[in-house]
Amino acid sequence: MIFESLALVYIGLLLVKTLFTLLYCRSHKINASLDGPKLAGRKLTVAQAILSGDPILEFRLETNLLNLSHQKFIWFLDEDDFEANRICQGLVEKYKQCDVRIVFCSPCPSRVNPKIWKLKNLQGQVTTPFLCVLDDDTTLPVASAESLVSAVENSKKMIATALPFYLNSLDLPSALLGQFVNNNSALTYLGSSFVVGAITLNGMGYVMRTELFEELEGLKPILNSLTDDLALANYAHQNAISLFQSPSPLFVHTRVKNFRHYFQMMHRWYVFSLLLFFGQNLKTQMVIFLLNAIPAMIFIVLLFSPGLFVMLLIARTLVMYFVQRHVLGKSMLRPFVSTLSELLQTVHLIHALIQKTLRWRTRIYRVNLTGNASGEFNSV
Repeated sequence: MIFESLALVYIGLLLVKTLFTLLYCRSHKINASLDGPKLAGRKLTVAQAILSGDPILEFRLETNLLNLSHQKFIWFLDEDDFEANRICQGLVEKYKQCDVRIVFCSPCPSRVNPKIWKLKNLQGQVTTPFLCVLDDDTTLPVASAESLVSAVENSKKMIATALPFYLNSLDLPSALLGQFVNNNSALTYLGSSFVVGAITLNGMGYVMRTELFEELEGLKPILNSLTDDLALANYAHQNAISLFQSPSPLFVHTRVKNFRHYFQMMHRWYVFSLLLFFGQNLKTQMVIFLLNAIPAMIFIVLLFSPGLFVMLLIARTLVMYFVQRHVLGKSMLRPFVSTLSELLQTVHLIHALIQKTLRWRTRIYRVNLTGNASGEFNSV
């Protein structure tokens, strides 16, 4: 009887999240098509902090140049990143019609966020009315760029953030990472936003008015923050800057080297998620726990009731397929990998609660989930 009750709770919460997601999309008049009007020329500057090491870096940068060929680009490179320099100089030469500026940055000092260290050089350099901060593993469709610009066009105090989806990868570690994001992106970001508004922003891609960026002193207030996206969201909440979670997608493609790399990335993401969770008020914590943590735990418990588990699996697959079709106009679901990723969520959560030390790039940080991180620089 207990398994049947848990199954009903799971399906009920799944349907509630789906309803919230659909209502959020409806309230923001979302068109599932990715086709849309192009931005007026030189209206948007796309700023990217670039680091070499991923074999598809060049392809992603080139895709953005083709998607947003009439906009401006500023690429920030480390002085000693010769591979990134080779790739970027090659693209500038290949696409001479595009407005691209390369800026070389001095080595990032300790206790400083390396992404913000580069982006701070943007201050006073953006000549377009709007600015998009975009990760170098991310591509932004023109319709999504138009949607984000439209969201902030009439608001001087707003940051609009896009909805991340991972492109499918053939290797299992990369596919697991991608399906984790695709499983949760719409149902988590949009469903939660319907209830409590946008809690944080997706650091992979967001847009603001250039004048707001200048008011933020080129993001210098979060220069010493470990989690730049969460830090920026917290700073926005504290300074009467609104956050808008757009259902417009952006696409991410990250190469995960192996399973060790996968577990390191998931551990870091879950630690950051716990930092977000513990920083919220009780109401928001309850919404997050109810809509996200409980279903994941029930899903793994019902492995001990194979019949009910298969029933939940079918229901979950149909819902995921429907939601992705509604938001994207297509499904990016890989049922087997998606299921495996869902089962691993509880493992990642327990790991993050137990192990507070995380590895990021070449550094190791000790994180206090209810306070600041200790290590090379402070967290939010």
